[in-house]
Amino acid sequence: MAITNLIVKDVASYDATGATMTDIKKLNYLFGYNGSGKSTLSRMLYDHSLPQNERMAEYQHCTVTGFNDAVETMLVFNEDFVKNNFIAQDSQKGIFSLNKANKDIDDKIEYYNGIISEAKISDSQCNVRETKLDQWINKKKKSAYDAVFAKRDQFKLFYKEKLQYSGNKEQNFNHIRNFLPRVAEKMTIEELATEYEKLYARELILIPELISRDDFVNLSELYNRLNSSLSQIIVGGADVDISAMISELNNSVWVEQGIPYLDKSSGRCPFCQQEIVEIDKFVQSLNAFFNKSYTEKIAGIRGLGNELYTVIKRLLESIKNLQNYASIKNEASTLYGRLSDIWLAGKDVISEKLQAPNQKYSLEDITSLSVEFESLLTAIEDANNYVRNYSQMKTKFVEQCWILLAAESKDIIEDFDKKSKKIKKIKGSIRLLKENNAERMAYASRQISLLRTQTINTSQAVENINALLKRVGFNDFYISEIKNENGDSRYKIKRKRQGKDAFTSFSEGERNFIAFLYFYQLCLGIDDVNSGTAKKKIIVIDDPISSMDSQIMFTVSTLIHQLIKYKDSTRPGKKQYANDNIEQVFILTHNLYFYKEISLKQRPICTDNAFYLVSKTPLSVSLIEKQQDRLICDDYYMMWKSLKRLKNEASTNELIIVASNLMRRIIDTYMKFIGYANKSGNITWHSIDNLQDNTPEYIVCHTFISMINDESHEVGVFDSNHYSVLSSYNSTVLFKSFELLFDTIGKDHYDMMMNS
Repeated sequence: MAITNLIVKDVASYDATGATMTDIKKLNYLFGYNGSGKSTLSRMLYDHSLPQNERMAEYQHCTVTGFNDAVETMLVFNEDFVKNNFIAQDSQKGIFSLNKANKDIDDKIEYYNGIISEAKISDSQCNVRETKLDQWINKKKKSAYDAVFAKRDQFKLFYKEKLQYSGNKEQNFNHIRNFLPRVAEKMTIEELATEYEKLYARELILIPELISRDDFVNLSELYNRLNSSLSQIIVGGADVDISAMISELNNSVWVEQGIPYLDKSSGRCPFCQQEIVEIDKFVQSLNAFFNKSYTEKIAGIRGLGNELYTVIKRLLESIKNLQNYASIKNEASTLYGRLSDIWLAGKDVISEKLQAPNQKYSLEDITSLSVEFESLLTAIEDANNYVRNYSQMKTKFVEQCWILLAAESKDIIEDFDKKSKKIKKIKGSIRLLKENNAERMAYASRQISLLRTQTINTSQAVENINALLKRVGFNDFYISEIKNENGDSRYKIKRKRQGKDAFTSFSEGERNFIAFLYFYQLCLGIDDVNSGTAKKKIIVIDDPISSMDSQIMFTVSTLIHQLIKYKDSTRPGKKQYANDNIEQVFILTHNLYFYKEISLKQRPICTDNAFYLVSKTPLSVSLIEKQQDRLICDDYYMMWKSLKRLKNEASTNELIIVASNLMRRIIDTYMKFIGYANKSGNITWHSIDNLQDNTPEYIVCHTFISMINDESHEVGVFDSNHYSVLSSYNSTVLFKSFELLFDTIGKDHYDMMMNS
């Protein structure tokens, strides 16, 4: 199989579009500077080698096509590998599968023999365990039942309402369990006592609706009509000769009341007892004063007053009767007092008005009475609703008692349920054990057979690593293999002279090197030496020479060449690895010298290879671009990089100097590379054919062409006459002319180098 395509997207510096590698070869080189996205790529590959349930969410949008974990294993060397296998611990787990078997698997075989013995447990032994579990849980059950039942004692005062299950603790326990979801609704015992008093200590009779809201509306309307009449000024006939006298008396009612006595006064004034000379005329004057309009208004006030009295009297009687009901007594008493006070005050006002009709009067504002009125009506409604809903109230009261018991018993019940669940689970396991003894024995037997076919050898790996350490000058250190009680091997770095652990004294480069040697042994190993279906290895190496000196870097390069060398010199053999266990290799680096060394074509390395450039866009988005051949990423690449940076800077004399020199060197190098050297004079520069002779671009282009044809390139541009021409133009013209030249000799190359 092997990896054929991959996509890195929506992670780190890779955007939603992502970067794609297609048509991936057996040997793949990826060059990119630090921060370009190489480490993200290596981590993504490692993540996709893990089981689905162990993968990280951040790589969920990335895809790897071709990798089959059933027949392939992926080994990834990067910073994470160093951290997990060396830096984070002072020993390394020896999980090498080399040529010899030295791992002791007797402990595991003994373990599975124990399983077989356990599977032979008789039914009687299982029954003994079940019996003990039943005894234990029954004891816990009795204790829980008793503790919960005892909490009913707090309701003894509620003797008029007996709770169910007073004679069955189990039913009581299970019934309370049903109320556990409602514990948030619980009332306190004090609140329940109050409700109990309401239910059983009060008269449960309906209160008659002796008053209504319409009564207050009618009262208010009558009250307002009377108040309007009281505010009017009432006077008799103004043109009567005695009107001035009556007005002066300011008591027309008194005068009016004396008129009937004139017939009985024998010609004397009933008011002053003096003789009336013209009694008929005097009577006429009084009647004229107390005309029809006057008498009607006075009669109207008296009538409204009497009507109001009748209404209030009826209301007061009704309210007085309502005071007999304890549940509304307070509200009824308050309204009775207020209404009485208002009526008494109103009577006085009416009397004063009748005594002095020519004066304005007003009654006390009755709107404030609506509060007391509404309060009484609401109290009546609540009391009657309570009576009507008595059955539901009793039911609610009983439920609240159970809810309180549930809240107080919650911990006991949940603890018992937890223990019961555990016991049920154990008993289920016991029953399953009894039913599946044969299957468990077969499984253990298969595992024993498999273990006996496995061999693991670490001694050869230790020997190889120590030899390599000695070769590169690590004479003061060595790796020691230590067997633990489980048979797994671990490595320790020791100092020869003291024999102590030397982990803390290692430099970063030394640690990385040791970690790589460990990784190298993993690459050479075989998963199962006794199996014909050994997994092929896909190897990912990400910047293995970090912090290493030149000597160690050369050693690492040599080891990698051993991994990637071809099988033989035949054409098919050159596309295969000498190590048949290696399926595919990815090498990622930022180091130019390491890149050139490891990809050197003169070495016998696998020719089924591909080259990629990992870079970032101006918006810091990572890209992976396949290259036609080995990247030109030495001084030439750096010249392009410098030129791109200069293009975005403001035009200065210094920029012209530097940029023109870089352009000359780039054109010269590129033309040598593509075979145009010493042939530039014969090139048809079609890209500038349409330029006018006097344009700046035409002049600059031809200046560069002259420089190319000048064979004395050892003389710098600053010493020639060419620069004097170039320096007279700004950087915009310079860069435009440079692009025009590449339109002829390599437009695609220009686009790649300037836009990568």
